[in-house]
Amino acid sequence: MDAVSSLKQEFWKSYSEVGISGANKLFLVSFLAPLKYKNSITHFHYLHSLWVGLLARQIGRLIYHQERPLFFDGALHDLGKCQTHLHISGKTDDWSEADQRAIEQHVTV
Repeated sequence: MDAVSSLKQEFWKSYSEVGISGANKLFLVSFLAPLKYKNSITHFHYLHSLWVGLLARQIGRLIYHQERPLFFDGALHDLGKCQTHLHISGKTDDWSEADQRAIEQHVTV
C-alpha cells in the first residue's frame, strides 16, 4: 500500500475510533470535498489536512485532551486554501509580500 492510501485509510479509520457520527462524517467529507476535487494543488492541501487531523488527534491523546475536536480542527484547518489563487497556493519559492498577504487570507476565509 502506498503512503497516500495508508494516510487515507488511517484517517477514515479514525472516524469510528473517536466516535464521529454519520451526520458529522458527512459534514467533514463535504467540507473537505473542495480541497480534494478542485485540482492537484488543492488535493495536496486535502492530504495535508488529513495528516494534520491525525496529528492533532495524537497530540490530544498525548496531553489527555479530547481527541475528537482536535481531529476535526486539524482536518478543517486549511479549508480557506480553496479560495486562494492557484498561482499562489502552489508556490514553493519566490514569495513576494503580496503573495504572503494573499495566502494569509486563507485563515479568515
